[in-house]
Amino acid sequence: MNRFALFQLPIVAISEVMKMFHLFEITMLSMCSQKTKKWVKMFRVRREGRTVIVIISTKLGVSLFDPRNRRSTVYYYITSSPIPLPHKFVKIGNQNVPISIEAKDSAYFMNLYYEDQIEGLKTVADYFCALFEQDIDGINITSSSIPNGLVTVTEWVIQRQRSLRAFWISPMDASDTVARYLLDKSSILSQIISYMTVPPEFRIDFKYERQGYLEIHSGSWFTLENLLTVNCNELFLRGTLLTSADINSFLKRWMTSDLNFTEVRIYPKERLNLDVLFSGIPAFTIPKKVYKSDRNEKVTICNGIEIKRNDGMMMASILIHRTLPTNENGRFRMMIFKTT
Repeated sequence: MNRFALFQLPIVAISEVMKMFHLFEITMLSMCSQKTKKWVKMFRVRREGRTVIVIISTKLGVSLFDPRNRRSTVYYYITSSPIPLPHKFVKIGNQNVPISIEAKDSAYFMNLYYEDQIEGLKTVADYFCALFEQDIDGINITSSSIPNGLVTVTEWVIQRQRSLRAFWISPMDASDTVARYLLDKSSILSQIISYMTVPPEFRIDFKYERQGYLEIHSGSWFTLENLLTVNCNELFLRGTLLTSADINSFLKRWMTSDLNFTEVRIYPKERLNLDVLFSGIPAFTIPKKVYKSDRNEKVTICNGIEIKRNDGMMMASILIHRTLPTNENGRFRMMIFKTT
């Protein structure tokens, strides 16, 4: 289809036609000229729910996510290696930037040439944030191999806007310095999902107190002291060295404190001992009970072990799975509800 022919249509028709474009086509159209960029902004095409995500990997990049089609994601990577001829150009700001394009399944991957990767990333991220009138939603981290790239880019993102929602840290070997830096920044985030592996001796005075979601895999560093200083909505822990006695200490803290938790899931390294787990805690097994969640949804739980907060305002139903296909030592799952 000739995209420029659409500008001969009436304004209402242009708006309806542009709504049918793939996100890739919208972004490419915006980079044809200043005029086409103004058209895309004027019609506010696919702006609702847009997420702009910065990628820190072996290359830096920006991904754009279309909430109406979860498979239609567009990736713009920054490369400092010249793009082979013949190649096309796109207009970003006042620059004509060399670009190569690759389509795979329903996703599009673009390489944009900038001599300085970090400055190129800043330019491209700022461009899409302005185009869709969105801040950067989060940072997807898969590598720290670019010298100073992780710290420089993360600091820039944090400083350019009032808040940052999320870190997604893929499986990677993180040095003591990198792991400490990322975990120290967690206090400003409302979502953290981390698969990073740290050195065996790594320990940190980690605290996380937010209305948010914390998911830690390969959590050999996560200790009882960390568990007792976490206060969020949802907590997911895998690969920690937490024991039945540690979880017992956590339950006693929950009973005496006004914490935010709605759900806690822990995949232990050892098989849980119920006598130790509930030592000193009034606990009752309920064959079947219907609870009401904080979203006003009914939740039916069978054979849950129920405990209550000391002030009587909240109760928790705890499910102990003895074994799971994904963890031979089972799972501790705690769901929290209001008593009234």
